[in-house]
Amino acid sequence: MKKLSIASFISIIIAIISGCGGGGGGINTTPTPPPTPSGYTITVSLSNNTVQEGNEVYVKARVSPDPPSGSVITWSQEPASPAGSFNPPSGFQTTWTAPKVSSPTTFTLKASLSVGGAIYFGVASITVQPQQAPPQNPPTISLDYPTSEQVVGTGTLLTILGSISQGSNPLKELQVVDSDNSLLQKWTITQPGDFRIDLSNFGSKGEKSLKIRMVDSINLYSETQIQVINDDYLLEEKAREFLRKYNVAPGDGGTVPFATTDIPVIVPDSLKQYWQTFQSACDFWNKYVPLLHLYPVSYTTNDYFIKVLDETNQSSNYVAVTFRTYGIHTVAEGYIHLYKDWLDEPDSAKIEALAHELGHVLLTPSEVTEYGSYMVMWPFVGDIQWTILPPIVQKAVRLLYSNPPAWTP
Repeated sequence: MKKLSIASFISIIIAIISGCGGGGGGINTTPTPPPTPSGYTITVSLSNNTVQEGNEVYVKARVSPDPPSGSVITWSQEPASPAGSFNPPSGFQTTWTAPKVSSPTTFTLKASLSVGGAIYFGVASITVQPQQAPPQNPPTISLDYPTSEQVVGTGTLLTILGSISQGSNPLKELQVVDSDNSLLQKWTITQPGDFRIDLSNFGSKGEKSLKIRMVDSINLYSETQIQVINDDYLLEEKAREFLRKYNVAPGDGGTVPFATTDIPVIVPDSLKQYWQTFQSACDFWNKYVPLLHLYPVSYTTNDYFIKVLDETNQSSNYVAVTFRTYGIHTVAEGYIHLYKDWLDEPDSAKIEALAHELGHVLLTPSEVTEYGSYMVMWPFVGDIQWTILPPIVQKAVRLLYSNPPAWTP
């Protein structure tokens, strides 16, 4: 038994030595190859983390470890809409133009790399802000007239004078709004500068403010106010007061109208080149007091007329002077003398002077300083000449010419 064990042990040793191989023997020194990478890391960097719509941001991708030669990065965004644009759409560097958004929106910009059938990604987030609209400035409006309270009423016109400056948008219309915000009248005005409008609708009765509003194309507006008393009774009382104070014939306690409401104005041949000037002066009265009808003529068979005398070859202290002759109860005739200085006036001042002198024939021989620099004119507002007839004077003329001669107000 013991001998068999020793023999078996020797056999096992020989077998082990044989298994080790022959030859030199010793340790194997061949190097182990490096492990194959399991993936790539892509880092995306942006020049800004926020950008306004329509602006560009610089985008760059870095890959670690280095990808095989010829590898390409492609770009995309999430969400896909609204779509920005990559330029170029592929490459390790690009720019992204932010899309238009209605509110602040966050997008993910994604870099994609395909290697050996596997796709690797890198992302970065960016917030797009909507473009801030520039501030919208409304138009501006200022008034030259009226600047104090006006008594107005049925059938009268209130001339409103002022100026407008354009804001951010084109001009659309001028509005007059009542104290209860109801629209009374509107006029289309598209150009800045001086304006003139005639208000005939005064809304509710009583003492109040009216809003003069300039509106632009997107309905932005600015406004100013005028104070009015819309009272027919008070307007008539003030018109009667005007007539009692000013329109009195010498030696006659009553009022004195011209003899007719259909009134020819005789223009001499030497002044016919100014025919339209005379027509405009007549139209002034026809507009403010429609029951009157004044018109220029070369001659007339009418018994009652206003005659213009050409004395423009003479110098005087006045541009023009008016005389009227009285019948028993009416003015039979009126004479307007035009002097040299009238020719030197600009067209608007020529019309103004004529309208003023016509007023002396039609209404009163005296100056009425409390209604302006001249009798019924408002000749200078700012640097522009305007001619108006205040509502009280309009009402006085209508009372005078709608009552019998020698009527007492």
